[in-house]
Amino acid sequence: MSSDSTAGFVALLLPLLLSAGPWACSADNGPPKRYPSPKAVFDAYREARARRDWRTCFSLMTRELQDDVIFECDFACEVRDDKDTNAILKRFGIDEATLMSDLRREYKAKHGVEPADEKAFQDALEKEYKAAHGVPPPSPRYVWTDILRRHVKDRAGFYEAAVNLIVDHPPSPIGDLEQAVIHDDTATGRATVPAIHPERPPGEAPRKVEDTRYKTFRFRKVNGGWLLNSV
Repeated sequence: MSSDSTAGFVALLLPLLLSAGPWACSADNGPPKRYPSPKAVFDAYREARARRDWRTCFSLMTRELQDDVIFECDFACEVRDDKDTNAILKRFGIDEATLMSDLRREYKAKHGVEPADEKAFQDALEKEYKAAHGVPPPSPRYVWTDILRRHVKDRAGFYEAAVNLIVDHPPSPIGDLEQAVIHDDTATGRATVPAIHPERPPGEAPRKVEDTRYKTFRFRKVNGGWLLNSV
């Protein structure tokens, strides 16, 4: 596949990636620490987030949520597309040149030939997804997360590097976990988070007003311990 074809494939795939919600996937760098309650893991996450310890934050997430945030960080880097984000992508082996070269090599190793065009390449990736999961991908986003799972060299490290660059200000404070409800191996709770909304008093210029709102957090029990399943 030519460099023009590679760029065309990426251009074809990326605009569709954010059209679907989270998905269930697997894989991580090691077993997570066990927390005895949703509140315990929530408090650990809140403390780690306040000190910008993104590796610890990542370790407190379910594998599904880890896949989700890895995708979001990759997409944010692709959209920002500057020397800093490109350096991060290259460092972790998922810059466009490296990733597409790896995918072409995988395709040729499996099929014996280069893909004829972008559509053939995309169709092959979707077939690989179906073979691995037993169902067709609901959207290209599901395909892309499988690709990232295979190719990101250090998932926690990539998350740390990307968030440190993209979130270049102190994290907004999160309130205490309230109204936690546990049902078997899942739980929900809520906490206050900052919210900014526009306001335009009569005769005055528009301004942004900071307030708070409640946000729902979800949890899941995995191997006897609680982890965050949404942030």
